Amino acid sequence: MRPFLVFIVLLSWTTSALAEHKDTQVSGDTAYLFHSNPNAISRYDLAGEAWLPPVLLPLADTATGMVIHDSQLYVSIGEHIYTYDTNGSNETLAYTHEEAIFDMEKLGDFLVVTSDDMISVLHIADLSLVDSSTSFFTRYVQLGLSASETTSRVYGHSQGFSPSDVGYVEIDNSGMLVTGDDSPYHGDYPTGTQTYVSADGAHMISNSGIVYAGGTLDYAASLTGSFIDLADADGKPILLREGEAVLYSNDFLPERSASVALADEKTLVTYGSSVFVFGGGGFSYTVQKIDLANFLPSQPLPAVNPDGLAFTPDAYAYDAQDNIIYMLSREHFNVFRWDVNAQEYMESLGLIGSPEDMAVNADDDIVYLAYPDGLITELHVFDGGFSPAPPPVGDVPVAATAFPTNGFATVEDFIFACDGSSGRTNHYVFSPGGDLLSTTDRSYCSREFSWSPVQERIYFFRDGISPNDLLWQVIDPVTGEIGDRMDSPAHSSQGILPPIRVRPDGQVVVLGSGRVYGALSLVHLLTLGNPVLDIAWLWNNDMVTLKSPGGPDATVQVWDPLFALDGEFPVAGQPLRVFATDSQLTVVTQVDGVPQFTSIDESGIPDSDGDGVINHFYNCPLIPNPDQLDSDGNGRGDLCEGLPPGC
Repeated sequence: MRPFLVFIVLLSWTTSALAEHKDTQVSGDTAYLFHSNPNAISRYDLAGEAWLPPVLLPLADTATGMVIHDSQLYVSIGEHIYTYDTNGSNETLAYTHEEAIFDMEKLGDFLVVTSDDMISVLHIADLSLVDSSTSFFTRYVQLGLSASETTSRVYGHSQGFSPSDVGYVEIDNSGMLVTGDDSPYHGDYPTGTQTYVSADGAHMISNSGIVYAGGTLDYAASLTGSFIDLADADGKPILLREGEAVLYSNDFLPERSASVALADEKTLVTYGSSVFVFGGGGFSYTVQKIDLANFLPSQPLPAVNPDGLAFTPDAYAYDAQDNIIYMLSREHFNVFRWDVNAQEYMESLGLIGSPEDMAVNADDDIVYLAYPDGLITELHVFDGGFSPAPPPVGDVPVAATAFPTNGFATVEDFIFACDGSSGRTNHYVFSPGGDLLSTTDRSYCSREFSWSPVQERIYFFRDGISPNDLLWQVIDPVTGEIGDRMDSPAHSSQGILPPIRVRPDGQVVVLGSGRVYGALSLVHLLTLGNPVLDIAWLWNNDMVTLKSPGGPDATVQVWDPLFALDGEFPVAGQPLRVFATDSQLTVVTQVDGVPQFTSIDESGIPDSDGDGVINHFYNCPLIPNPDQLDSDGNGRGDLCEGLPPGC
């Protein structure tokens, strides 16, 4: 997505075969690249940047696991474990298992060996058997093993078992298997083929892109998609993905990245201040060296001038405190801002990509963006009050969801997000800094989420479920904890159409179908005379709507607090949105594809002479003249020419 100036060294050592890459480990200055078909370990001198002679392994069966310990190589092939010196000499058949070995991993002084129905623990010094188990949890720890001395656990993925999952076995100081379990999710999250342990030992990471708490296997974070391999850089994870290597923070958010020029990327290692990426496989590996200093943060695209620009906003947010309308344009990679008070565009905000949705924290002047891969970024809007320096230009990562985000809002100062895939739908609440405060599964995603600070509830649909319905869910505005949920007693899809708007006093909810519901009971109270495209409220609970369907011009309707229609009036252009403060409303329309903004003071909304034209647009406010004839174009209607001002 972004160009990088990267110092690249390409090296290759090629013979006749391409092999299946299995694992990579580093010992001293040497990277050991373990592969099968044929069974061998390719060795690369990281200091000298040169290939060393490979370790050729027995070919009788498929090689499956490799461990390096005290200048010894341990390799599993079929049911056997062979040992070698690290230069490949002194091959020894050291152990024979009861069945074919799937994988091996070292934990302290022990070697954990997995197979189809069994997990065994061996003393690594002499490969004598310490313990073995065929308990149910062994099926979840079979492949892609990793170990954490912090938790005394070995983690892995299941194989050939449904639902697929991740799991662990725990080993005590004597090497005995203490316990084990799978995750609480039983395949609800994507599962991969390899696990890794974070530098602090507290988290297990699957190459599916999901991060788990090492102690409980509870969901902890998302890396927004699968990856090929992972390495450690001074305590931070570096991920290898197709075409790039990405450095993540300790909070599992992307910080910087560099382009990878190799084809068929297989693995990466860190050495000093450099990253070595290996592509190809077996005896045809290629190498790219990238200095960590050349990993760069994502840069925003240029700001676009929206004056006179034809575009349709993909998402809106409104800062009622500063009276600013935010509009997301995916096409232009920008957030445009309309200053209602000044009646002009403010400086545009260039973005690092094309997000799906947007929300605004008006108290702290923060714009949040939700990207298609689940990444959530924040953009601090500089208002001159930051000290000692303004925030970074462009949006920066702050949080992430496990699946692509398809629901987004702010709840007080918190970030609310929804994702869903494969029958699992999650609601998340993040702190302003991106900490996961609360999450709940088996919920619903919605075309819209609407927060009521009075009721301390978020309102939404259950799109994709039949029958659809209107629901609310409690969220504690102080802690962010997600609480009880309730759906409408009607349990009917009828009238379940966006938008969802909660009246500021928290008493009613109005939908785009015109249906009005009790905000707590969710009982259907009444239905407006027509569906609406958008809804806003003035200070006295008068409701302003955009009538649906729209015609060549927008029709703005005004309703009293009991939902009787007080009147309606046209505004030029195709209707898009309506926003209101206590004493002013702004109608957003589109003329020839260009957004237009018509602001009307509350005092200009009445139709004093009852001729169907509100005072704001009227050129003769106290004398009925519905045709608004103004022959000389001076802004004063013909019927008022020559009369005193005010007539």
